[in-house]
Amino acid sequence: INYSIFEALKGVSRTMKECNKYCILLFDEIALDPHLDYNQHADGAEGVQNSGIQASAKIATHAQINYVNYVNYVNYDKQDRELLLTEDARGTVVLLKFFDDLFDGVNGSTKMDMRGKKLRTSVPTVGESCHIEFWQSALPVLESMYVINDKGQKIVVPCFKNWQRTLNGLMLLREKINLCGLTQMKTRRLNQDPLENFFGK
Repeated sequence: INYSIFEALKGVSRTMKECNKYCILLFDEIALDPHLDYNQHADGAEGVQNSGIQASAKIATHAQINYVNYVNYVNYDKQDRELLLTEDARGTVVLLKFFDDLFDGVNGSTKMDMRGKKLRTSVPTVGESCHIEFWQSALPVLESMYVINDKGQKIVVPCFKNWQRTLNGLMLLREKINLCGLTQMKTRRLNQDPLENFFGK
């Protein structure tokens, strides 16, 4: 992970109010075939390791995409306005957060919240659960989702329906596991494909 990003965040956070410090960092990394190209427009080499501040002489073997999601609101008083999210991006932020939570909710494995991601924990089979609360709130969202095809028509793709079946199935499975005397359900240890096939029938 790019060291410069964290140093910049630390520096900026020293002068921020506490309520402005909450954010989500998303990182995505892809492998690259090592290569070196000349960019005539920029008059420089492409394909070298570059932190965004300076390039090194080493050939890059992977690329990392960084995205900052300000949870509360975006502070527009900063000087680097191009680094801030615009109001137009709010819908994308909400959608990314929803799917991040959705994937976390089916990948829980730890008993305690270690990284501020409570949905990545195992699901308790008795009592209240943030998982059940989220899954129940996610069902109408998934029910309302559609994509627009190239003709401008609204299409409901099967994955949205299958996600609903999966969440309903997990809630039912939680009840059955409780009847067996188990106190935790680690969703990450479930093989999702058979579950999706079973509940999708």
